[in-house]
Amino acid sequence: MASGGKIIPVSNISAPVRASLNDPDVISLGLEEIEKCFPSGGVRLGQLMMLIGGNGSGKTMLASQVVSSIVAQDHNCLFFELETDLATLWSRFETQALAKGPGKEATVREQLQDKLLIIDNVPSGAPKKMTPKRVENLIKEAELEHFGDPVEVVVIDSLMLMGPRATSGQLMHELSRICKRNHVLMIVLNTTPKTVPAGTSFKPEGMGSSQQVGFCDYVLQIWRRDI
Repeated sequence: MASGGKIIPVSNISAPVRASLNDPDVISLGLEEIEKCFPSGGVRLGQLMMLIGGNGSGKTMLASQVVSSIVAQDHNCLFFELETDLATLWSRFETQALAKGPGKEATVREQLQDKLLIIDNVPSGAPKKMTPKRVENLIKEAELEHFGDPVEVVVIDSLMLMGPRATSGQLMHELSRICKRNHVLMIVLNTTPKTVPAGTSFKPEGMGSSQQVGFCDYVLQIWRRDI
């Protein structure tokens, strides 16, 4: 090895830098402490991630933080919403994005409008439940009619959006295949049962349920700290 050089541990390099060094398909979630655990410093296009936690644990809030960070990196994002009203959700995105770009309100809002598309679960005249096929069709529709470029990130809030099949592994298998066919990172929010104590890892039970996490590339479980 040549003298005079300096070896810097990969763990000392920021997550976005590691991502760009290791793989052009890697996207930083803006969660640097967590991404230190990822081999590439982020998650790759074509992967499926589950964000799981109890009611009120902050899943949607964390997802809005992640989306704001992803949009700030100039990635096209499609967000499927089930429970939170659109005005509140958009306000969260703006708050998170403006925190990263103070003094650039007009630029930040324009970037959100250009790079983020929110899909309401129950548009007029549409079925009440989403299906993997509809998700894939809407990805292609967003690419053609809204972005003009490929969708790179899809967030589904939450798995209940997909209907009763959310208890089976077949659903996650189909979503995983959509990720790979369309070369998108997909983040699916899921709710742990009330019987699961805080701080306890959730292990789905029942026919096909364990495959919910089996088809995921990453599973991130969060808890709300009791004060």
